[in-house]
Amino acid sequence: MYVSPSYRLVYVAAPRTGSTEIVAKLCQEPFQAQLFGDKSSYDTTWHPTLEHSTVVTTVRHPYVRAVSLWQFTRYQAICRNENRLTQLWRRIYVKSLPSLAEFLQFPELQTLLGTIWRCSWHQERIPKPIDHVIHLERFEEDLARVPELKDTVFPRFKPGPSLLKPWHSFFTDSPVCVELVQQLWSDDFDEFGYTRDLEATIAGQIFTRA
Repeated sequence: MYVSPSYRLVYVAAPRTGSTEIVAKLCQEPFQAQLFGDKSSYDTTWHPTLEHSTVVTTVRHPYVRAVSLWQFTRYQAICRNENRLTQLWRRIYVKSLPSLAEFLQFPELQTLLGTIWRCSWHQERIPKPIDHVIHLERFEEDLARVPELKDTVFPRFKPGPSLLKPWHSFFTDSPVCVELVQQLWSDDFDEFGYTRDLEATIAGQIFTRA
């Protein structure tokens, strides 16, 4: 979570929702946002002094996010750079790289999948309604509703992760993955208006409401 004191702006960062690019922009002038607390970017820790700040978060369709998280962890496990993330995921994936279904059922990841990797978990950690939820799929439209950010130029986000084949092929090849994501992130579908219908999502009809 990042805080810009001068703009009285709080950005609640959920992983794989464009947060890295957004944080990079917010840490520059004029925002000069800083990590709140002494934990990771994705930790959400509230304090009463933030009560009158504008709270913003970004979200992404659970199906696409699941594939993005899975591919990111696999990439880190085979990354040639010997960094903290590489070492972490090599320890977790000590035997082999998991399929998407195995990833979603990986015992060591169940806490992460149910907490910091669930967008609605971050919202639950805030004792006041989040002022602006920015859906990555309609980023510019939602961003325009945030007075503090409407004139800020952010990168254009791709609708899905960069893959050799379409993200949805991992679900059509393994239908159990649809059920797993729906179970793990049921609250994300409901809270942020995303459809559970895979075929509709593939066709670009991802929202159940405007």
